[in-house]
Amino acid sequence: RHPGDRHELNLDLENKRLKMRVAFNNCTLTAGYRNRYFVLNEVNAIIDIDTQKKLTIDFVTGKFGGTMVGDGVEIKGNINLAQQIPHYDLHLELYNILPASLGIADIKDTVSITASVTGELPNPVIDGHLDFKELNIPGLHFSKVRGDLHYEDALLKFTNVKGNVFGGTVEAFGDYHLDTKYYNIDALGHELLGSIAARNGKIKCKVELDFKIRSKGDPKTALTYGSFKSGKGSYYIIPFDSISGEFSNQNKHLEFKNVVIETKMGTIKTDAFDIVNGKLHIGEIYLEEPENGQTIKII
Repeated sequence: RHPGDRHELNLDLENKRLKMRVAFNNCTLTAGYRNRYFVLNEVNAIIDIDTQKKLTIDFVTGKFGGTMVGDGVEIKGNINLAQQIPHYDLHLELYNILPASLGIADIKDTVSITASVTGELPNPVIDGHLDFKELNIPGLHFSKVRGDLHYEDALLKFTNVKGNVFGGTVEAFGDYHLDTKYYNIDALGHELLGSIAARNGKIKCKVELDFKIRSKGDPKTALTYGSFKSGKGSYYIIPFDSISGEFSNQNKHLEFKNVVIETKMGTIKTDAFDIVNGKLHIGEIYLEEPENGQTIKII
């Protein structure tokens, strides 16, 4: 066959039994389902079909694109055709998927997935694991991120996700809808190094971080927000008991609110400071003296 040829296989069995083998050798394969489409390159596969028993699949691809972009797919196992409604029993590997291709923020780091596929045709249920070597979202750099996933009816849920960030650890869960591209992530960071988080080696403390990410499909409107609280530490040689506050980040606008620094001399507070396109803007800063509660404006 010539490389540009297109071929379709249409089976109208009328309840007759069919036994056959279909082989793909270094092919390009396109597939579509609902509003999703895929272009699979370097397809090598053997599919054994017995319409009264099962369909056996040994399917491997190179790079693929379309609704989802990645480096390869591997599907092995069976589809049971003996029942009135066929059932999946497959093993699935997805290599180096680009989350940005699915509309999940503007994430350029790739994720690999290992999973089992069960459920009734044509509605698969997928359970497995995800693995990011690195994961960068605005203001946060994660490494060795691993977790569990469950997919059913276009909704992908993530649970027991754990990774490293800012010298500490993070725990997270969330969901992503394949059709609407809406996603939600909730996470807790533990024992984070304040010097790394603030990109300032003069800050010495450990921080607990509670943050959430919400998106309705447009990466520019994705909102990251939450709160933080540190233990005892120091800034330069000035000791403090804790630093706490709230933050939000949307479209490169990082804003802090209700920042409180507890020190022996008193409580330092600021209504707000923000970072827009890398430039710092600081609001008014006050010192509340511990003895008389008097508030003094510092800046």
